[in-house]
Amino acid sequence: MVKTMMQVNCHICNKPKFIEPYRMRNTKRFFCSRKCQFYWQTTEEYKALHTKNKKTIAIEVQCSYCQSSFYKNPNSLGKKNNFCNVTCRNRYMSEFSDKYNPNPSQPRITTSCLQCKYPLALVSSLFTKNKHGNFCCKECYFSWRSTNLIGKANAQYKRTSVPCDNCQKLISLPDYKLKNNQHNFCCKHCYWIFRGKHYIGQNSYWFNRKRPDISEQSRTNILKMYKTGTLNRVSIIQKEINTLLERLGIEYEIEKTFGYYSVDHFLTEYNLIIETMGDYWHANPNKYRIEDLNKIQLKDIHRDKRKQTYIKKNHNVDVLYLWENEITYNLILCEFLIQKYILNKGGLKDYHSFNYWVEVNSLHLKKNIVKPLWIH
Repeated sequence: MVKTMMQVNCHICNKPKFIEPYRMRNTKRFFCSRKCQFYWQTTEEYKALHTKNKKTIAIEVQCSYCQSSFYKNPNSLGKKNNFCNVTCRNRYMSEFSDKYNPNPSQPRITTSCLQCKYPLALVSSLFTKNKHGNFCCKECYFSWRSTNLIGKANAQYKRTSVPCDNCQKLISLPDYKLKNNQHNFCCKHCYWIFRGKHYIGQNSYWFNRKRPDISEQSRTNILKMYKTGTLNRVSIIQKEINTLLERLGIEYEIEKTFGYYSVDHFLTEYNLIIETMGDYWHANPNKYRIEDLNKIQLKDIHRDKRKQTYIKKNHNVDVLYLWENEITYNLILCEFLIQKYILNKGGLKDYHSFNYWVEVNSLHLKKNIVKPLWIH
């Protein structure tokens, strides 16, 4: 879109100029340049128009470099020099830098980096500003600070030495911990020893108080989520047994709940239970010793023992345990063992798959019976 322009003449030199039409509404005089505008401000016409408003009138001054005359507002006059344009100003500064330099160079002080001893030349303001010393870079500063401004040397250090309430060893604690703590301890071991001595009987928090049933409700909710499938914890070996049971035409239910426990496979027609056991999580006795188990494995085998005892005592069912090694490398053994488990209505000489072997499509029990670690 092409803009519509109108031609007007300069009020001073009568030079033609093109402007937008909207500028014709309120403007009576037009100027081709600032030079003509400043010249008009020196005329009697301008003085007569602005006498009532007492506005500033431009005056004629001389350029400090090229000596040419130009008009300038009195409020913007320089104290020593005035220039008609930027070019004259820059040329004057380059030729007379000694006389006219708003930022003259300051003398520098020779020093060195406090960390790496690199030579430095600093102005006096920077030299006196640094409290601890001068550094060539941030890396040197932080490296020096990490070894020198630590502990009590740090400005933000606010700690108090108090004795441990159990062993009387002096420990340094921040002020906010001293305000909130009734007792102070150097380690958890001292805390539990002190608690065992003083927070028992009537001094115990739970004395004559009923504990909330939070753990009971939490356990019930988790079992419901396992049963509905909200929490899906089906392992690879459990999927293998699912496929095997489907191939054998045996109906089953996964994550069937018995009180506080859930089982991997519940054979609905025979009222029997099959558990798939991971070698690591349930500590296969052929791979692990009881003294080598970590906290997670010990916790799992204690749970296995409780589950086996609960199901046998309350539901009179002997659980068949199929272990990861046999499921992965000898699935035919698991098939024969499941068929024998159902045929004998849950009665077996041993209920762990690692105590059996297959020969000529026949299932045999090993002579040396290995017991799971939760029986030890």
